[in-house]
Amino acid sequence: MCWKGGIKCCQRVQYPAQHPRFWRNQCSIYLRIEDPKTLLLGVRSQILTRGKRVPNTITLLKANSVAPDSYSYNVWKRALAAVNDIFGVERVIDEMKRDGRVDSDCSTYSNLSSIYVSAGSFQKAEEALKELEKRNVHKDLAAFQFLVTLYGRMGNLLEGVEKCFQEWESENPTYNIRIMNILIEAYCKGSMLQKAKELKSKAQSKRAKANVKTWEIFMEYHLKNGDMNLAMDCIAKAISTGKKDARKKEDEPIYAPQVKDGECGG
Repeated sequence: MCWKGGIKCCQRVQYPAQHPRFWRNQCSIYLRIEDPKTLLLGVRSQILTRGKRVPNTITLLKANSVAPDSYSYNVWKRALAAVNDIFGVERVIDEMKRDGRVDSDCSTYSNLSSIYVSAGSFQKAEEALKELEKRNVHKDLAAFQFLVTLYGRMGNLLEGVEKCFQEWESENPTYNIRIMNILIEAYCKGSMLQKAKELKSKAQSKRAKANVKTWEIFMEYHLKNGDMNLAMDCIAKAISTGKKDARKKEDEPIYAPQVKDGECGG
């Protein structure tokens, strides 16, 4: 446990990459404990610049009969993507399929689609997103939000974002303003202000009130189109909303944990 705490501390302070002896020592220790791969890969991906040595760590794990899991494969792919090795990413996907032990889940395709979007490979990104859709992500807020965001980055509004929203709407009786903001922003970027306004009104009727981000989106639209009066109006509403949210947080009760005699935190 001491080494586990130490390795996490090094992860937080970004221990210099030019200390290979330190890293070899940690590997030799972690290969002797239960399920070392998660910490080893997570630490290496954050400690070492751009994750260039993650593939070497994978090789070391395999040599010591430590089979990669879903997390390991995802870290491996992100490390290769960080050095623009997209072909390497695809080789990892192929290996993962041949492996047979690890099922492709939401994280597999969300990571892959994000990598493709960043690389500008939008056709491949869309294929990965369609696989992600098959995993019923509209039932998971975080996964759905990620999916909609990626479609927005691709600029595929009508075929992607709106379809995702319809699926989300069919499963969720209440709205979430974070989801609505993604759609509102996509409409504004597509010069569809009226649709953005209608969506905001619809969200409000479902108790998803506009927040600071919502007004910021409309403000940017009006600034882009040279309408300073409407932009200033959005700024005023954003400030007012922000103050109301701050007051709500101040009014929330604070519950202190009960501490028995002789106990202390830490």
